[in-house]
This record gives sequence, structure tokens and C-alpha cells, in this order.
Amino acid sequence: MKNIYFYAGYVDIIDKIGTELLYIIIASGELNLENLTRLTKDYIIEHRQLLQNEPVGALQTGFIMNISLIYEIFDYLLPLIRFYDISPKDYIIKIKPYEEILSKEYRNDLLNYYMIPEYKPKLNNFESRYLKDINSVIID
Repeated sequence: MKNIYFYAGYVDIIDKIGTELLYIIIASGELNLENLTRLTKDYIIEHRQLLQNEPVGALQTGFIMNISLIYEIFDYLLPLIRFYDISPKDYIIKIKPYEEILSKEYRNDLLNYYMIPEYKPKLNNFESRYLKDINSVIID
């Protein structure tokens, strides 16, 4: 990625090409510079020919930057999901189509958990949120 420096609050977007404009949009979005993001998007819409010269490169730039951010988010959030509390039916319907983002070791552990009734999970074994045995006395 090219380094873009924001200096003195002024960014000249007129002389930029398509990929440079996308860098500005992505960087300003990450920095919550809503005004700059909106102005740059409006400029790209008004001057579509900037992306016509290099449309594939412009799209690849945005996609590669976004996919790496998505993987960072997945790496952080996936260990927090309690897959072992999910019913087998929900796992097959809702998670199986996306399981390629899980590590091979984790997928195998989940498969064993759902296929072998007495199997004890080895990875990410958070205590279940569902209580199996509730012993309580109701007080009037």
C-alpha cells in the first residue's frame, strides 16, 4: 500500500488516479474522517473515467485491504464463539458453509464433537452457558 500523508488538513484529490482515490477513501474511513470519505466518493462518482483507466487494479486494491482487515477481525472473534453450544442442526445449516475460515484442527475437533457423543472438546472449551442440572427451591 502506498503511504498517504494528510498534512495541514488539506488533501488534493483532483490530481489523483483511481487507486490513489481508493486509498484515500479507505484511510479516511479507518480514521473516521467522514467528510473526506464523502467528498472523495462524490468526486469518484462525478469523474468515473478515473476508474476506467485501471478498474481491476482499483478494485483489487480495495478488496485486498478489506480482506486482510476481515481476517484480523475473524482471528480476534472466532475464539470467543462457543461452537460447542450450537445444536448439530444449526451447525450444519449456519456454520458448515463458512467453516473454511476455521483452522483444520478446530474443524476436526468440532466434527468429532458432533459425531461422537462421548467426545470431550480439546480446543476453546468454554463452559456452556446452558445449565444442565438446575437445583433450586422456590421461596414464596
